[in-house]
Amino acid sequence: MISIVLMVTAVQASETVVLADSLSDYNRSFEVLANGTVLYIDNDGELTLVSIDTPMKTVSFLNDWNPEEHGWANPGMIICFDLSPDGEHICFCQQVSVPDNLQTGDQYIPGPVLVAVCRADGTGARPLVLSFEVGSGPHFRFTQDSRHIFGSPLLECPATPEDFASFVTRDNDNDLIEGYIVDIQDDTRSGGNGGTLGDGFYKNPWSNLIATGSYPTDMIADAVTGEVFLHDTTYSGNEIISNWVLPDAGLAEDDQQQILRYSDGTEVVNPGEPVSVFGRLEDGRYVFSRGGTSHTVLSGHIDWTDFSSEDAETLSGLEDFIDLWTRVAATPDGKTLIFSSGSNRELYRYDLP
Repeated sequence: MISIVLMVTAVQASETVVLADSLSDYNRSFEVLANGTVLYIDNDGELTLVSIDTPMKTVSFLNDWNPEEHGWANPGMIICFDLSPDGEHICFCQQVSVPDNLQTGDQYIPGPVLVAVCRADGTGARPLVLSFEVGSGPHFRFTQDSRHIFGSPLLECPATPEDFASFVTRDNDNDLIEGYIVDIQDDTRSGGNGGTLGDGFYKNPWSNLIATGSYPTDMIADAVTGEVFLHDTTYSGNEIISNWVLPDAGLAEDDQQQILRYSDGTEVVNPGEPVSVFGRLEDGRYVFSRGGTSHTVLSGHIDWTDFSSEDAETLSGLEDFIDLWTRVAATPDGKTLIFSSGSNRELYRYDLP
């Protein structure tokens, strides 16, 4: 029998503090900005900021953004967003409507989803492209160079109400704009029709790799080049990647065993209890548990050749808050964890010992 090396150091418990209690039911994602504030979508569908030093004191993020100034009507909820890897820009998706003056004839034109980009301080917001809600989408993410976004579904017209109305009621396809990768500096598109994206994908946080394809995902591909590195044709019913943990590999399940699957097809079988990873810190340590989410939460490096962790420390008290949908990130100084739970609307902070 193979044993897992897990040397756990007990540390003094740290207090878990509620930063906000208004995370969106639709999207509980968040991003920690360079200044240490936390950006999230609140339950009213607005991008909202909270400082880790002033819990429960939230402020609006997009103070100078109004889609109506760009011709759109009835700006609605923001449904998703992403922070560029360099921390300088944010893209977000917002529901909008076509103004009444463009609703002509018997055909009602439904509103699209407006994909916009702004600076990380919330200024300079502007329309970029148009999308619509379908399946689990829309999904838009930055590429690792921070200059481009990619996503699906992406409409093949400029991001104005007039162009959208013409697109919906068009009689020909001569003026369609192709490309699922968008340059945020000059709005140019590239990449073809984005066939590998489908209407749902799971991006690797540290590379341009995505898990994509069918439901569940069955391919690992490069989001920029479109190259498919791995395609699971066994129809096993399992996600090809359930949780990215390295720039080229993620956790998955195969034949009721947990494995680490690399993009080149290499697989490492976990010889011990399943590992649940909630986040990866800048210094390479992971926040994780073994044997299920209700078990002790640990922080430490993981040797993925055998799933061992020799420097693991217990993060006392976190087991009461962690669940399957928990995502953990750290402040820029690495001293504080920020996390959300899938079971409520709360955003938390936890100071590392």
